[in-house]
Amino acid sequence: MHLVTIKIMSVVVSLWAGLFMAVTAQATFQVVEDFENLALGNINGQNGWLATPGSGFVVLDPSDGNNQVMKVITESGNLRKGISIKQGTKRMLFLRFRFEEHCEFSFGLSPVVSPYRHIHFGPELGMASATAADPNNEFRVANGFLPHGIYDELKTIAPGTWYNIWILVNNALSTYQVWMNSVCGGKAQATDLLVNSDGESLFRFRTSTNNDLINFFIKTACGASPIDGHFYLDDIFLEDTGDINLNNPLPPRVVPPLLMLLLLNEYSTNR
Repeated sequence: MHLVTIKIMSVVVSLWAGLFMAVTAQATFQVVEDFENLALGNINGQNGWLATPGSGFVVLDPSDGNNQVMKVITESGNLRKGISIKQGTKRMLFLRFRFEEHCEFSFGLSPVVSPYRHIHFGPELGMASATAADPNNEFRVANGFLPHGIYDELKTIAPGTWYNIWILVNNALSTYQVWMNSVCGGKAQATDLLVNSDGESLFRFRTSTNNDLINFFIKTACGASPIDGHFYLDDIFLEDTGDINLNNPLPPRVVPPLLMLLLLNEYSTNR
């Protein structure tokens, strides 16, 4: 076999080995929901989801027709699915998020059996309603440390972009931290930690609790906004340990056919 071919095959093997190691290293992230095995259409009643009629749908990813995601209408509604973070423990929550034009919406975790109000949130993340004069594209979190007001605006984000979000939930102290980036399959870096205008990265739950967090909860509220809009969620994962894990639980995207094409091309060129 030609030496160049041997070298390229070695690279292929190394890439596949690296992929295996990456997946193995991230095995402590457990999938809560990736929507892949659900039927297209209304999310209510599928895989434990309960939703206000017309508020959530399983659809094809607007940027990848081979992927299924959840589309949430931001007019006014509540959606939830069971999750478990025990009182006194810490866990990393990961998800992917993308927004378009929107009314007010929030997503996060709740200790309430049937949450339907904003005060039922522990960790709460989201965006304010867009208006005719202001798109309100600031990503925000509820922060119980604030002496006045409810929300800290953390980052201006762009519509039509998938964002990775990591949330370190401390259900012993009712606090959380948030990392965000838009790197496809990328891990979070130290610079991705979101901070408020005072440079603070530690936020207190919207409502502190001494109970387990038992629901992934979504609350939308259109109010007087003339724009209904929607956002998307996908790939919700939860760590099964208290370790800080800033890896991306989705495996790196490797395209073996392209590698094989390069291999064959190199082989034919150097025969």
